[in-house]
Amino acid sequence: MHLRIILIGLSSLLTGCGIFSIDPPQEWIDVEYENNLNYQIEIKFHPDSTVLNTNALIGTKVLDPSSVWVQTDFVNNEDELRNIQTIVDEYESFTIELYRSDSLVKAWDGRPGNYGDSIHSPFNYDSWEVKSVNDRGPNTVGAVTFTITEEDLK
Repeated sequence: MHLRIILIGLSSLLTGCGIFSIDPPQEWIDVEYENNLNYQIEIKFHPDSTVLNTNALIGTKVLDPSSVWVQTDFVNNEDELRNIQTIVDEYESFTIELYRSDSLVKAWDGRPGNYGDSIHSPFNYDSWEVKSVNDRGPNTVGAVTFTITEEDLK
């Protein structure tokens, strides 16, 4: 009788605490920076604060002509526009600089927000394009792309 009580107690403890449960798959979204130019550029992420998200970018990324740099980020929900806002909000403590031939040509900073089509910036939710993905990993549910064009160099 005591053995049955112990086994029932252990059974409920092990199944109730989740030791044998399977974690649901995490969903990811690809954050892409596309170089739509015919020459190499550099993107530099400079933190303006010492308090940063662990997924936040720091440093420099070189993009060859007509290439795309992809960073994968965790998705909190299925709403693509909300995912853009979540990703861009991580940049709030950054200045993002664009270089061509070791010369600074553009610096973006500021508060993330919806600024329409008149301002092309990684801090503008409206400057990101939502893409569906079918040919990527099983947990990748989408992509958002910021395209760097000639207009960004003016």
